[in-house]
Amino acid sequence: MKRVGSSSLLCAAVCLAAINALPGATFNIPPPASLSIKPEAGGARVTYRGATNFQFLLEVSSDLLGWSLLASNVATNAVMTFVDAPATEQRARYYQAVSLKTPLLYQGTFSGGQRGGFLLLARTNNRATFFAVNTTTSTWRGEYTNGLPLAEDGSACGSYLASAPGCLLLTPTNTISGKFTNSTQVAGMLNGAQKPNSGIFSAAAGLYGGSIVGSYPGSAKMLLCPDGTLAFYRSGSSSPPLEGQISSMKSDGIVDFYLQTGLYPHITGQFAAAARTFTLTIHEKNGLVSTVNLTLSESLF
Repeated sequence: MKRVGSSSLLCAAVCLAAINALPGATFNIPPPASLSIKPEAGGARVTYRGATNFQFLLEVSSDLLGWSLLASNVATNAVMTFVDAPATEQRARYYQAVSLKTPLLYQGTFSGGQRGGFLLLARTNNRATFFAVNTTTSTWRGEYTNGLPLAEDGSACGSYLASAPGCLLLTPTNTISGKFTNSTQVAGMLNGAQKPNSGIFSAAAGLYGGSIVGSYPGSAKMLLCPDGTLAFYRSGSSSPPLEGQISSMKSDGIVDFYLQTGLYPHITGQFAAAARTFTLTIHEKNGLVSTVNLTLSESLF
């Protein structure tokens, strides 16, 4: 956590001094932010300028000793403005912005030796979780890799696709790209872009998990993005034993999608945002039914 800007408001006089500037940004560390202050009748207008999609804290003090939170959010715009009404009652007022290393989400497709779609969560500890649906005719399945190590430059090598080792790269320009080779040595490419860290499900975004009971018992995992995009993966006694899908959820929390392709398995259910739980029914082949309740195991923000 770096303090990237400080300003003082004293008897309507404004000055701005940058402190502790950050070094050059890597894929998940924002460049230095800045603040500007403008006194007005209703208080002080504080303008934050920084990289979008990253979390920040805007703090205020009257003595440079005790600091309180004025605003905390994900920067949805490069310029964000806040009004500090109590500033009109203070002789001196100081501000500082704290920009934070932030979890990032990427979505895209892969093609070549294997083909399909994916979602990737890059954590602040430089470990990534990869969900995918592999639509290659000979290997139709869900894909899941957890704990994929990311170097400081955003590169990662390993089998993020089963039996298809390769390397991917997260870039400061908010893209993801990679190459892989499957077991028959057929090369493939992976490409995608960063997703927004804001949306109607921001407060509930993260990783979910639970046990499947019924006709085909096993376990299930879900990655929910702030905009309602989700990745689902199941393992157990289903046929095939590994299934998955990249889909989306309606604003009212209704879940309705098919695993991979065809009429079955068909997943329906409801997401309870306040409780942070998914209650799902899996309509299996031959009219059989399984159920799964997913609960939040790792919050995104």
